[in-house]
Amino acid sequence: MQYLGGKSRLAKRIVDRLPVQGAPLIWEPFMGGGAVTNELLARTTDSQALVCTDNCQPLIAMWQRVQRGWFPADLGTEPLTDEAYQAAKGLDDGDPYKAFVCFGCSFGGKWFYGNAKSAARSHYAESRRNLLGTARLLVNRRNVHLVHRSFFDVEPQPCDPGSFIYCDPPYAGTEGYKTGYFDSAAFWERCSSWVHFGWRVFVSELSCLVPSRLLLTIPRKINIVIGSGGATKEDKLFEVLP
Repeated sequence: MQYLGGKSRLAKRIVDRLPVQGAPLIWEPFMGGGAVTNELLARTTDSQALVCTDNCQPLIAMWQRVQRGWFPADLGTEPLTDEAYQAAKGLDDGDPYKAFVCFGCSFGGKWFYGNAKSAARSHYAESRRNLLGTARLLVNRRNVHLVHRSFFDVEPQPCDPGSFIYCDPPYAGTEGYKTGYFDSAAFWERCSSWVHFGWRVFVSELSCLVPSRLLLTIPRKINIVIGSGGATKEDKLFEVLP
């Protein structure tokens, strides 16, 4: 699904570098649009626990309903009308349609940033199609746990050997998400705390503030960097070191 800072074009390359096989527990604290989640679902078995959390309550509410079989109506190639877009703003945060519209049908996948309409494409249809791809792997998967929770609200704790965390946080210096200001320095400090307890921690970012190993560099156009004008930046994958 279209989502600000989403990894739809990078997910396969990222997950290729993660130690998925045999990992007893995988935690994805910034589920977002579900691109990396989709790859993890395709490569894990029912014996592996996958925990996906996000601090955006409407987003997790949508994914929870998708897991139970909900899906937005098929509008064919017709775009979402402005009236329907505006009406979605008034929906309860627990209504799955709200998050689908506010991210999937907004310019740049940013929370209610304006109804994205084009004569050449339907953002509604594209986001619905992408959502369906994830739904096929997510529906009725009992080993997948979807929870509304901030990364900072979970205290670091020991893990079973082989468990790991993959983080795709709001990038430092980028436009904000619905959940507001994100403290990047505190984020990196918390990552180091998880490593101290034996977890392997992998992070997608433009740069890293703690000891780390660079695993992957992917040049791409980063439109969300403030003042970038759509400049090409290097999207990187780091493993945080003790």
